[in-house]
Amino acid sequence: MRAPRQPRQPRRLSPQTDQNRDGGGELPVKRRPTIEDHVPTAPAPPPSGDDQDETANHSLPTENATSTGVTRGGDLTKPKGPGIGQRAIQLWSSTAERVRERHTRRDETIVIGDSVSLDARRLERRRDLRKIRLKRAGIGAAIIAVVLLISWLLFASPLLRYNYEPSHITGYGEPSIVNKADVEQLVATYDGQALLTLNERSLETDIAAAIPEIAGVTVERNFPRSLSIVITEAVPVACLGTGDDCTAVTEAGDHLEIPQELAIALPRIGAIGSDLDPARAVDEVLSVLGVLSPETRALVGEISVANGDLVTINLADGRTVFWGGLERGDFKAQVLDALVSVPATHYDVSIPDAPVSR
Repeated sequence: MRAPRQPRQPRRLSPQTDQNRDGGGELPVKRRPTIEDHVPTAPAPPPSGDDQDETANHSLPTENATSTGVTRGGDLTKPKGPGIGQRAIQLWSSTAERVRERHTRRDETIVIGDSVSLDARRLERRRDLRKIRLKRAGIGAAIIAVVLLISWLLFASPLLRYNYEPSHITGYGEPSIVNKADVEQLVATYDGQALLTLNERSLETDIAAAIPEIAGVTVERNFPRSLSIVITEAVPVACLGTGDDCTAVTEAGDHLEIPQELAIALPRIGAIGSDLDPARAVDEVLSVLGVLSPETRALVGEISVANGDLVTINLADGRTVFWGGLERGDFKAQVLDALVSVPATHYDVSIPDAPVSR
């Protein structure tokens, strides 16, 4: 293991003498210059002509120079300019003169131009107001013109007016019980009307009320110039009358004006009991036809109501069905659907729990 290093011994400083501390500090101070170190310069040439007068006026006496104790070397004297006081007075006078001239020019401009500048400003202000008013009037006129143009395009322009065509009406049956000419004539009255003001609900109501053979109608606008009219025909379920004069009726009891060849093909409402109300009897017959299945209903040739609300159904092929009263109609219809497939000439479903066929 290495031994520790021994500390060094401090070196001795040599004693300082008083000469080294001249000046009061630790470092030696340079010697200051004295009057004996001054080197005189060459004397200036004597002034000539007018310069002699200026020199005489502005030079100081020798006695003053000697009294100050300052020696410039030999008899040299230097000409001097105006004193500090005179220069200050001259500077103040010139500055005050310039300030007075500036204020005078400004006051003259204000006094002379007050009326002119005020009138010019008023005139300029009026012109600005006139420009603003004209600009606002132009903007207002442009807005009004745009609104009128849009209103004309939407409500008066032929671009958005209804152009009637028969092809717009759809939904007819095959064969149809609706008189197409009546429907087309009614819809044609709306030709040329603006689509935006055309009321679809009003048109639907007019068509359904004027033509009973139409059970429902839907109208939609197709921009720019057409309508979509879809009709739903009423369904006749029976024919009321005798012989070749027969009027079709719907399940709700509405009378329909349909071609006779179509009306005769419907189940006919036959004899009604003398003690019964004809309207009530027709409603009972229609309720019976309403519960029958479409297959069985197509086999019905005639249906009659006797006194006591007893219903009898005559099939088109000569078979008869005794329905009985109006109660339990749905169950009786299901039983009759099963019996008509059994060969027989008479069916009795008045008591559906014990039907009879013979």
